[in-house]
Formats: sequence, C-alpha cells, structure tokens
Amino acid sequence: MQVLEVGQTVFLLRFLHDSRRIVVATSGPPPGQAVTFHILSLATGDRIPLDVPRATFGAWDYHAWRGNAIAVHPSGESCYLAWGARLFAFRTADGQPLPVPEGVQANQVVMSPDGGRLLTFHREPRGGGPLFAIATGSDGGSVIHRTRMPERCMTVTGFLPDGDRFVTTDEVVRIRSFATGEVLAAGKYKVFAAHQPQISADGRYLAALGYGNMYVWDLTTLVKPGKIGGTATFGDFRSCAIHPNGNTMAVIHGGPTLVKVYDLSTLKQAHKWTWKLGPLRSVAYSPDGTLGAAGSDDGRIVIWDVDE
Repeated sequence: MQVLEVGQTVFLLRFLHDSRRIVVATSGPPPGQAVTFHILSLATGDRIPLDVPRATFGAWDYHAWRGNAIAVHPSGESCYLAWGARLFAFRTADGQPLPVPEGVQANQVVMSPDGGRLLTFHREPRGGGPLFAIATGSDGGSVIHRTRMPERCMTVTGFLPDGDRFVTTDEVVRIRSFATGEVLAAGKYKVFAAHQPQISADGRYLAALGYGNMYVWDLTTLVKPGKIGGTATFGDFRSCAIHPNGNTMAVIHGGPTLVKVYDLSTLKQAHKWTWKLGPLRSVAYSPDGTLGAAGSDDGRIVIWDVDE
C-alpha cells in the first residue's frame, strides 16, 4: 500500500495506460470549490499541472451531471478534459496543451478503445444538448458530425469495443451509432438520476450510481438492471470502477473508509478493503488491473496491489 498527499479533495481519478501515472482532479473548499488537474507520478509523487482556467466543482457536479470528464488516449501520450463547456487536450509527458477542433462544446468526453474517435457532449441544465463526433489526430482532429441530443439525455457513457457504437443514458439506456447518433437499441426499464457511468472493457456491463441505489445493466440484453440498494440520498454511493477483467467492480459505499468489491454477474459482495483514511470520494483501477486507487476528502490517495 502507498499513500500520496495531494492536499485537496480528490474527486476524480483516471490511470494512464502505463499504470504508473494518474490524472487527478481535486477541489478546494466551498463556496468557490476551485478545481485543479494534475498528472501524478506514483513513483515519485511529482505532479504535472494541466491548465483548465476557472474550473469549478459545480461544472461537473451540476452541469455535467457527474458524467465522464476525462478521456485518456490508449497510447498514454495524451489526455482530454471536458469542463465548463470547453474541450481541452494535453501532452501527458509535460502537461503542454494540444490542439482540439474549433467550436466544440463539452462537459463530458469519451474515447474509442483504439483512440481514433472521440465523443463530446455538452449537457445543458435540463439535459440534452450538442453531441460532437470527432476523428482524433495530431493536428487536433476534425468534427465528423454534430447531433443535438434530446432533452432527456443526461450522460454519454462510453464506446462499445467495436468503436462504432456508443451508449447514452436518460431514463433508459440507449445504444447509438457513432456514424449518425441514431438509436440502435434501447432498454425499457427506467432509472432516475443515473450518473458516474462506467462500461466494462468487454462492453458487456454498464454500471451507474443512482438516487439511493446503484444499477448494473447487461448491455447484450438491456433487460431490467441489477440493483445494489443504498440509502435515499446520493451520499451513500460515492464512486465506482469496473475492473479491466470485466468480472468485478469496486464501489465506495456503506462506510467512509470502505471500498467494496462486487461480482458483476451476481452483484454479491466478494470482499472489501478498509483504508484508514477518508472519507473516500473516488476510486479507479489501472488498465492492467494490478493496482487500485482511491482518493479522499482529506487530500490523500491510497494505492494498493489488486489480486482479483
């Protein structure tokens, strides 16, 4: 186990593909709750700042509906941040900004498994808003098409493994075409306020936190999702991460220092980790599945070896 000090509440974590660096989002105290972004080295604790001007926590908490704000290129050489209606790109080696297509609005962003495609969504206050389908490139890439998502749309969840389809959530889960944005399949079971969505690497499972419960869908069938019960407030579920093997997921829930691990097929608890720091706020797995990380309200990140 390793504990790294970063000084402020750690509310988002995303490993780079070398599994030795993490994109970290931290927030300061209210009322402003200014947000800072860094790339953190696990070996040295050194941090490289990523410049996102005037970033505040409310832009993610309210406007983006706690959607996916960080996308990492599979090469590990670049990453994207969607914040406050803007898309940013950075070189991970030194934090230098990279070009992005002009005119893109974004407070959510997801990347295809091969890194060749990007989707950004600018969720508006009541839901819905412009969706940009982007072909990435060293020159910033280009917008293939812009589609306006219906008002009920809350999150662009992620790509499926083929990179030709992606998933969105509103009251139900929908699978859409990257080429056109049209709906290819949709579930029927409605869920209120699903947020912080995660798709398993094999594309089978979608997990999302809800209002009082957590839900897991089988994307191959889109039948009624499995459910993990909690309290009647958002505070019971803080964060989740699906292990790269697609068999389990880690959830911060049930106690301020607990990371519980559930079997995705049964939603039964497999085991748990109790860390002597917290309250915990965010959790992530490394792409190779060997490490777990959890960030806390007291400005620390715990890193541990995973034996799944």
